[in-house]
Amino acid sequence: MDTEILVDTTIEDGQRLLDQLARDDLDVTVAFWAKRGEDYPWELYLAVPGLNAARSSGLYGPVYGAVDKIGESGLSISDIRLIDADDPIALDAIKARDRHPSRSPTKFRGKRLGTLRVTEALIYPALKTLRLSFSFFYASRGEPNVWRSTCRRGELLRDVKSKGAVAYSSGHWEGEKEGEENHASVFVLLEIDPRLDDADFRDEPRILREFTEQARVLADEMFMARHPGAVIERPDETP
Repeated sequence: MDTEILVDTTIEDGQRLLDQLARDDLDVTVAFWAKRGEDYPWELYLAVPGLNAARSSGLYGPVYGAVDKIGESGLSISDIRLIDADDPIALDAIKARDRHPSRSPTKFRGKRLGTLRVTEALIYPALKTLRLSFSFFYASRGEPNVWRSTCRRGELLRDVKSKGAVAYSSGHWEGEKEGEENHASVFVLLEIDPRLDDADFRDEPRILREFTEQARVLADEMFMARHPGAVIERPDETP
């Protein structure tokens, strides 16, 4: 990235890369663009926990793979620098980022990040994990292995690592034997873009419908694993 001005599309490409790395479960503690001098190119610094000389070369592969996954962009492998999350450079970048939290990248007004002298720098906001929770309820209709399923959308949960169908519970009425369960529930945590909020679901109900269907597939898979051959019926419902 050898342009003097860091253009908006390149900033967006950096964010797309961070989003992809999060999907790939590669933890990036802080990320920022920095220009070390007038004659230096812009470089994208990624701070990764537990990085050392031996691990550094092994991590570049997944990072470059993430660059390929995001498709056409202005990023190249020569733009990227990996540093340890405990490096003084990263620690200063974290302090600057968290001093004035923002949902958008912020300009760094200083001249030094740790041992790194900079003429300009742009720090990305902290990338928080976001999960949309759902509870799916299954009730026996009294016919052999026929169940009615309903869905209830739960809260948006931040900084939660678990995802997918994460919990199953079942029960039966008093006097019935084990294995004669007549109701069950599955709890699902769906990974979604951390920049979304409740307003997005209100303004775009289609988005919520799509997420609900994704969660339903995961819930049914967990339920069917415990009730092979089950027939699942669904009444009309609004999550």
